[in-house]
Amino acid sequence: MSAPPEIIDLIERFREHESAYMAASYNETSLRDDFLDPLFDALGWDLNNRSGYAQAYRDVIKEESLRTDEGVKAPDFTFRIGGVRKFFVEAKRPSVQLVTALAPAYQLRRYAWSAKLPLSILTNFREVAVYDTRSRPEKDDKASKARVFYCRFDELEEKWEWLKAIFAKEAILRGSFDKYVDDNRAKRGTAEVDEDFLASIEEWRNDLAHNLAIRNRSLTEHELNFAVQRLLDRIIFLRICEDRGIETYGTLQGTIKRPGAYAALCNLFVAADAKYNSGIFHFRKEKGRDEAPDQISLNLKVDDKVLKSIIGNLYYPAGPYEFSVISADILGQVYEQFIGKVIRLTAGHKAVVEDKPAVRKSGGVYYTPSYIVDFMVSKTLGPLLKGKTPRQLTKLRMLDPACGSGSFLISAYQYLLNWYVEFYANNNPDRWRKGSQARLVQTRTGLRLTLSERRRILLTHIYGVDIDDQAVDVTKLSLLLKVLEGETEQTIQPFLSVFQERALPDLETNIKCGNSLISPDFYSETQLALDDMELEKINVFDWFGKSGFQHIMQDGKFDVVIGNPPYIFVRDNLTKAETNYFTQRYRLSWDKHNTYLLFMELLLELVAEKGASAYIVPNSWLTIESGRLLRGAYIDRLTALADLNYPVFNNVAMEPCIFFATGKPVKGAVEVLCASSRSEFTTAAGSSVERGRWRGNADRITISQSETVAAVLATLRSNAGQIGDRFDVRTGMQAYEKGKGTPPQTQADVDDHVFDRNGKTDAQTHPYLQGKDVNRFGLAWSGMWMRYGPWLSQPRDLEMFVRPRVLLREITAKPPYSLLSCYTDETYLSNKSVLTILHEKDDSAELKALAAVLNSKLMTLFYKGYGVKGERKLFPKVVIRNLREFPYPKTSHRTSINNLSALYDRIVSTKSKAAAARTPHAKEAASRQLDAYQNQLDTTVFALFGATEEDRDAIEGVLELATE
Repeated sequence: MSAPPEIIDLIERFREHESAYMAASYNETSLRDDFLDPLFDALGWDLNNRSGYAQAYRDVIKEESLRTDEGVKAPDFTFRIGGVRKFFVEAKRPSVQLVTALAPAYQLRRYAWSAKLPLSILTNFREVAVYDTRSRPEKDDKASKARVFYCRFDELEEKWEWLKAIFAKEAILRGSFDKYVDDNRAKRGTAEVDEDFLASIEEWRNDLAHNLAIRNRSLTEHELNFAVQRLLDRIIFLRICEDRGIETYGTLQGTIKRPGAYAALCNLFVAADAKYNSGIFHFRKEKGRDEAPDQISLNLKVDDKVLKSIIGNLYYPAGPYEFSVISADILGQVYEQFIGKVIRLTAGHKAVVEDKPAVRKSGGVYYTPSYIVDFMVSKTLGPLLKGKTPRQLTKLRMLDPACGSGSFLISAYQYLLNWYVEFYANNNPDRWRKGSQARLVQTRTGLRLTLSERRRILLTHIYGVDIDDQAVDVTKLSLLLKVLEGETEQTIQPFLSVFQERALPDLETNIKCGNSLISPDFYSETQLALDDMELEKINVFDWFGKSGFQHIMQDGKFDVVIGNPPYIFVRDNLTKAETNYFTQRYRLSWDKHNTYLLFMELLLELVAEKGASAYIVPNSWLTIESGRLLRGAYIDRLTALADLNYPVFNNVAMEPCIFFATGKPVKGAVEVLCASSRSEFTTAAGSSVERGRWRGNADRITISQSETVAAVLATLRSNAGQIGDRFDVRTGMQAYEKGKGTPPQTQADVDDHVFDRNGKTDAQTHPYLQGKDVNRFGLAWSGMWMRYGPWLSQPRDLEMFVRPRVLLREITAKPPYSLLSCYTDETYLSNKSVLTILHEKDDSAELKALAAVLNSKLMTLFYKGYGVKGERKLFPKVVIRNLREFPYPKTSHRTSINNLSALYDRIVSTKSKAAAARTPHAKEAASRQLDAYQNQLDTTVFALFGATEEDRDAIEGVLELATE
């Protein structure tokens, strides 16, 4: 299909008057009006906001210049969907030769890379170029570097379809833009802006830490960490303000142009304290302000060389960062990783940067992706704001009790800003633009909230707590930068001159440092033995005290509680005093304490009765035994569940779920969604589940099954017995563990696997099975041997390895046959990845019948429905307690047992025949025979459990879908 008539007209008009358009007098403003606005209008974009959307949601923002130094300004066009940036367009006058010019390509790529946008467009209509903007731009890059599309105006008609397929508004809404980006990923090894900036600030931290430790030997370890963090925060804050036009461009750079850079820098910091009233700059005690001032930074000694390197790399051309477009969530992602490390002082007062202990133990820092954060915020805040007026929201308070770098708070703040500006714009906007307390102001690009209103919204609604003081500092920094978004030096001037106020709010009473999980009652006699350092790390927090949120907790609590609490095993990673406290304080999170379970219990105490809450946590809480009491407390409060069976967090083998709950019990169905990819999460339609079915399922919460299948399984299960009633279920041996065995094993014993053998060396050496050796209806022994005896860590009784038994692989397979089980009466040792099932009379027929049942379709559905870890996509497995509880037919008729046992033998024999077959015809015949026997087995098992034909059809339909 060719280009539409309006585009063909543009092409012809440009062709006819090309010489005039190429003249130096024809500027970018005329180009935008004459050609670019019509071009993108033809792609479906509402460039002039004819739809009348509020500023936060309009399709296109035409940026006004922020400064003119070195010709740097904001992108000419920002194209958005629902207020979220998708791509930039940078315009140049037609006389600029875009095909070869370096500067325009670098400028566009710098903007888009800094904003973490994957594609953007450079055009003067005479030429149209599309760049993949995910790789770091360098000022000497050729114009062709990272360019993925180019055409001249006279080629636009024939290439229109490509441009439309990617950049039309409708195409973006259909997902074509994102699909193109995913299908054409940037080359491996190219760092996006967050990775690149993280590497930069980590290098600056190293340099500062080493220099400060050498030049300021009186600094303690804590003071050094504080000084380095604050110094970097202040530099980055002021540099961002420069690119946003709030500070004069180059002011920071001026401090390194002569000796004594740090003294000049301190002068800027003191001036910023007077201007911004931010905790980032707080050097003197003030009336009405409880937070202690910084008495360290202004007295430090810092070498000029270190500061020149840091500040110099924040400016063009040394650094490609364009801070006017780096969003708060990108900074949050950077800082979340950054604060995962701490500076430690050696005995010689040298600085060493290393992972914080909690980060080492939990395996890293996991930043919640923005699309997850925004989803959770909109689904909690949205319903509470619907139909309300600003007057009705004066007491609405939102909390993240483990706020980290503040991603949830930033998203919630932005959501509220958008709501307020939309309300004011749609409800007599002139009224809100008048008076000393005006809420709206008219700008060139539309209505926006005044700075005073943005401050008020933040102080009224947003609250957070974190145990890490660095995290608290970062959260404040990010929120304060969000307050200043869109402001200029001119717009903040009235606060300084007219209102005699500083531009930024003091967040001391909103964002606090403390341990959300531990209250002052921790200080009992049993804790008196802890030293000051341990108590400082524990950092108790009093929710009901003046140092906490006393007024909020006494006034109905928080309307929204949201976040991604830390996932740390208490027993392995915290002090005995903390573990004892958690055991006494958190009665719903018993057995294997994990901090996310404790935060879930705390949430119930923090959220208001009419409030809403949401956490993203490991989905294991839905089924694990240690979450049973907690599930009981949540079942009647849940409103929605999203089970995310894909790697949401980078490099983390954990599947999370998002739950939404109210402050008091509610009735009705729960909205549920199972997603195996990001695209499925953002596009798939959910379903609903009656919460009553979970109460009848030992309080296990499963959401993947239909109501029909769940009801069928519940009925069949209620009429059956349990495997543990009829058989003896045991776990396998463990060969190695330091300090265990007789004599105790050394680390070398463990590392060298000293009891492994390649063959039989004596009477105590036996064949050894691992999980991978156990299959359906047979073993595939790998040939490994083990020397058995008391020297092993957990040897078990040898008799269980020689008796007739059923072996079940712990890790399961995909449906329709997930359980992998077989019978054996031969001697094999087996480890913990193999579960062993014995019969008191060593009845081989009973055991083979059990193996047959385990290998059936119906047992796969029981496992998926009732197994603690059956819903997992990553490492789904059977745990021993569940296996004992799995249903088993109550039949005691020998005929039924013998029939199943005979079927088992036939299948084993036929599998051997199929493996030995040498011709295609023989293999096909054996395969058909196997299918017939398996179908016969499934039919027998269904009948033994009392399933009807309708029941079987429903179950097999679910399994068929699961295998697709």
